[in-house]
Amino acid sequence: MSVDSPDNAIRLAKELKLLLQSGDFQLKFISSKRTVLSTINEDDLAPAMKDLDVGGLPVTKALGVAQNTQNDSLEILVDLKQRPVTRRGIFALLWRKRVH
Repeated sequence: MSVDSPDNAIRLAKELKLLLQSGDFQLKFISSKRTVLSTINEDDLAPAMKDLDVGGLPVTKALGVAQNTQNDSLEILVDLKQRPVTRRGIFALLWRKRVH
């Protein structure tokens, strides 16, 4: 979810955490703003968001899409393994990338 300011993100994160706790759900937070991350309890941060003192913000991945939190962009991850250009190689590639 995207919001227009860090203050709104902080408020929304707190409200969402309370709402999810009432249903016994947990949510791990990711943000591209260090000010927002600093207000969230470390237990509620996604694993990639912990220990950020080492460098820039990390790239997090889910369902084949990567979120680059450093530059606030989404990236599609493509694995281009070399396959022989044969009927079998093409079918194997199509089978792995099929949409269910």
